[in-house]
Amino acid sequence: MTDAPAHPSAPRRHADAGKTWLSTAIARIEADFQRSADTHLIPLPLPALAARGIDLYLKDESTHPTGSLKHRLARSLFLY
Repeated sequence: MTDAPAHPSAPRRHADAGKTWLSTAIARIEADFQRSADTHLIPLPLPALAARGIDLYLKDESTHPTGSLKHRLARSLFLY
């Protein structure tokens, strides 16, 4: 059985609406990926670590609307 209409003028089936929803959802997820590709790193100078040649940076998740690293992990799980 196919989800495609039998004839071009035949009414669209519910499955077509599901495919449209899926395409829209994936497009939104990918748009978010493009927007949130960069997370700012903030250097945290700690003299004790610097003396050992260690640079420490904090990842600023607050620059993202959800403020969540898990949000981007979930996106990867859905798409791949």
